[in-house]
Amino acid sequence: MGRLDAFCDRQASIQLKEMVRGHEKVILDLSSCEFMSLQVLKLLSDLNQQKLSEGGELALLNLNHHIKKQIEIFLGTKAFRIYRDLRELNNGYMRHARSEHLNIYQMTPRVLY
Repeated sequence: MGRLDAFCDRQASIQLKEMVRGHEKVILDLSSCEFMSLQVLKLLSDLNQQKLSEGGELALLNLNHHIKKQIEIFLGTKAFRIYRDLRELNNGYMRHARSEHLNIYQMTPRVLY
């Protein structure tokens, strides 16, 4: 399990911005992430607001309980569209999104691809 914290905030920031640039719909798979700093949470929130203003969206997938709780406490329950797993994603989001406009990225500590 990984951490996105103060030691990798700068790298995470650069890579996250690159991932979402040029894509309308982006889903970040956080199954490999066990901790996320407030700076990274704020960055995700800012990127989602940017996507929403452009008519897109940044959604989150496979959050552990602690990160989901962090988001609820610091950003609110409506900050992101959150999917528990791929099954929920397929049942909900995929029915309404064209696959060519959907980009899923897995976040791992220090390396986001």
